[in-house]
Amino acid sequence: GCARVAHHYGFERPISAEDLGRQHPHATPFVTASATEAPNNHVVFGKQRIEETSKLPVAGVFVMHDSPDWGRDIQLVCDVVSLEDARPAAVAPHGARSHITHQPRRRAHKQAVDVYFCNPDFVWPNESDVPRFGQGAFRSALCAVYRELTGRDLQYTQFGKPNRVQYEVVREKLEEQQRAAFCASGDGGRSSAPISAFYAIGDNPAADVRGANAAGPGWVSVLVRTGCFQHGDNDPVDTAAIVADNIAIALDLILPKYNL
Repeated sequence: GCARVAHHYGFERPISAEDLGRQHPHATPFVTASATEAPNNHVVFGKQRIEETSKLPVAGVFVMHDSPDWGRDIQLVCDVVSLEDARPAAVAPHGARSHITHQPRRRAHKQAVDVYFCNPDFVWPNESDVPRFGQGAFRSALCAVYRELTGRDLQYTQFGKPNRVQYEVVREKLEEQQRAAFCASGDGGRSSAPISAFYAIGDNPAADVRGANAAGPGWVSVLVRTGCFQHGDNDPVDTAAIVADNIAIALDLILPKYNL
């Protein structure tokens, strides 16, 4: 799960939205999962550690995958981002509905926690005859609810295509591989010429093509008809340099240019 991935990246106290909701059932009253069902993360982190982590203020929200439960996750994110102590809603001191007479916790005057998204795709293709909502749609829903709740726009950092940072990292990694290959050949990388072209192949015009077209010199956008884009000669808004039915045909068009 995402919490385990975050742990391997070096985060000391990651917790998934699923586990956070389980530890605060009153904060997510419409979740139907059994409270006695043991999450897989108990095996990795241990039940006691998850319970301890769930009581800490949240330092950051990372949306690392498509949400399987928008209602739960929007509720939890709005809680930790808007409440002063950056914790989910808790049981009121005198039991159910006591918030009518009890002073609720205060909303922060500004956003309390930073939010990061890894994928801006609004839709993605599967076996359905029309694409399904993706993380970009979840972001839109979260932003709308947060604005209705606070009167402010949610401040967030967006990673993933078509943002330029992904392409800069890819360029850097490919150039590192090129230098390493020449060094392994014994010339210390001295004869390696700059990479002349980077072909970015994808099926989503708004993500793959738009990102490649904006990535700077050397990037060539290649659109394939295997996902979001299915029909037509090209996308009228995000127009690709090359269009092919699939990646095999795209490679047949590209490789002969380099005598491959």
